[in-house]
Amino acid sequence: MAVTMVSKGATGVELSIAQERSGLTVRGYTSVLREVLGSLEAIDRLVVRTRSPRLTWIIGDVSANGSVRATLVPRPVAPSRPAATAERAPYALAHGVGALLQEPAIPEYFSEDVVRRVQRVGEKVGSEGISGITVGAVRLGKIVTSSELTRDTAINAGQAVLPVSSAQSSVSGVLNLLSVKREKLRAVIEEEKSHLSVVCEIDAVPKGQVRELWGERVTAWGSLTRNTRGQPIRLTVEGLELASADAARPPRLTARQLLGIAPNWTGELTTQEYMDQMRRRA
Repeated sequence: MAVTMVSKGATGVELSIAQERSGLTVRGYTSVLREVLGSLEAIDRLVVRTRSPRLTWIIGDVSANGSVRATLVPRPVAPSRPAATAERAPYALAHGVGALLQEPAIPEYFSEDVVRRVQRVGEKVGSEGISGITVGAVRLGKIVTSSELTRDTAINAGQAVLPVSSAQSSVSGVLNLLSVKREKLRAVIEEEKSHLSVVCEIDAVPKGQVRELWGERVTAWGSLTRNTRGQPIRLTVEGLELASADAARPPRLTARQLLGIAPNWTGELTTQEYMDQMRRRA
């Protein structure tokens, strides 16, 4: 892969927009920037959890030579947040865009909202003077990974968040991204095993209780919507509680509890005969 140089030492996202002959419209350019910025901010809250200071993204470099390139970089990171964490959201975004081009599945650290943002960007290709879009993760001034964002990406993104089933279920993970939309409280829970971010619509739980649990590991239950791959998309929350610290770990077994769990392991041999046979083979 060719190495593209951007501003020296920069870490962030390079957005490359190929223009049609008619020229890139201002509306098209700003709408793509807005969706990419919203995706970065949402992913950053998920890959760097809880109460870490948030990043403010600025335009670090702009150039045009047939394609319009804009590099989004964070302002200096607060001392309370490790500087290396600024690399996570750009990489997750570029990697996730590439994954969506390959298959209609929700990538790691993407929520339904982020997938829909990517979908809207892909739908811009072929309109507003845009003939192609590439998203690249930048580290120390060099693009380390990049992915095309096409209309095929948009199609797969739409399919990835298409609900096909709904059933009573539960989700466990860190409660994040609280917001109010159309007077409904919304949040995101990052599912621990898959690192998928499940959008939660919360009506049945008092807002004060939800806010107190922000940044904590919780278990939420209710009506869970899934896509064609069986991935969770959205949960209509009926109940929410602080998860036990031990719930994520399998219970520890004592030696006594292990006795007798495989009574036929040695066949017709006694334990001593079996051990003698193993030693001879060794």
